[in-house]
Amino acid sequence: MKIMLREDYKTESKSAAEIRAEIVVAYLQEDHED
Repeated sequence: MKIMLREDYKTESKSAAEIRAEIVVAYLQEDHED
């Protein structure tokens, strides 16, 4: 999995759930094979 947390995630006023959702969406949009 190539998704890396950026440092600015820690300072944005997002909940952990929102950050997880963004990571999942980004992962699903990547080209990958199961």
